[in-house]
Amino acid sequence: MLDALRYSNKSKFINHERDTPNCTAKAVSVCGVHHITTWALRNIAVGEELVFDYGYKKKCCSGLEKRRQRVLDELQQAAFTDRLNGHRG
Repeated sequence: MLDALRYSNKSKFINHERDTPNCTAKAVSVCGVHHITTWALRNIAVGEELVFDYGYKKKCCSGLEKRRQRVLDELQQAAFTDRLNGHRG
């Protein structure tokens, strides 16, 4: 597991692969602190490049269909919502 808590950590070397990723990003909470972590989807050989899909599948509001959405899009929306609610970040 790689924790992206700190700027410029080793997770910056994980590249994009939409069709055959060997790892995935998951949000976890440890003692109330949220972290983005990287998890293997299968056994990864020594020296093999780490790759994950920068997008992810998410149910639409209707719940009837799935669509891909970039993580950045959702983070930008959350930041915009926080600004509307008067939060500073």
